[in-house]
Amino acid sequence: MIKRLGKPLAIVAALALAACDDGTGGTVNIVSDISTLTSSGKSKEQRELSSRARAYASARVSAAAVGAVGGALICVVGGCNAGQTAAAAAVGGTAGYVGGAALTRQNAKFQVTQSSLNRDLQAAKRERKDLTAAVGSAQRVLNYQRAEVKKLNAAYRSGSLSKAQYKAQYRTMQQDVKATRTIASTGDKRVKELNSSISAHSKAGLNTSALRSERAAQQREVARLRSVERNMLGVLGAVPPEVKG
Repeated sequence: MIKRLGKPLAIVAALALAACDDGTGGTVNIVSDISTLTSSGKSKEQRELSSRARAYASARVSAAAVGAVGGALICVVGGCNAGQTAAAAAVGGTAGYVGGAALTRQNAKFQVTQSSLNRDLQAAKRERKDLTAAVGSAQRVLNYQRAEVKKLNAAYRSGSLSKAQYKAQYRTMQQDVKATRTIASTGDKRVKELNSSISAHSKAGLNTSALRSERAAQQREVARLRSVERNMLGVLGAVPPEVKG
């Protein structure tokens, strides 16, 4: 049995690093999520924002790994060959990955019901709560950056802060921008998934007004995150050019 599992699990390991369809026509990549997992902030505010980005990335990577292994093992037990096992693992990984991020099911065989609408609504409410919390974290980091850049500029001009030291701080603040952008991009994907859910349930004759309200709320939060991201870039614009280089 161990010998039979060796090659399929090697296939799973390779597939775990592949891009997966996000169910909205775009792609999401587990590798990019792992890079988010390894990033970290410095101040309390930065650590909080980084933690929110990592929490989402962790859930997606976990879902993909479980889905891929599950798909491969089912196929092994069923006596698939290597090619069939790879296909099963790919489907499992995609399903697990999308399942960790998507509200709506894209499978044509999925039956749209009031229960599925209720589940999507509850999921949308959780996502909106997470987005609202993320906006608060990003705003706190922005406030920190504004004060910090002023201090760093003063210290740099006085000679008490070296270019190398300032550059390290600057790179950390760049990670803040990246974390904010990542969360906002995720929010955009969730809104697209909500669009699909609303469309499917509306076609089934179900009342989607509550889900539409959640979509509008998420769109507002994403817009706020984008605004914070732009303001962060504006703050970093005050960093001396030689430090950025």
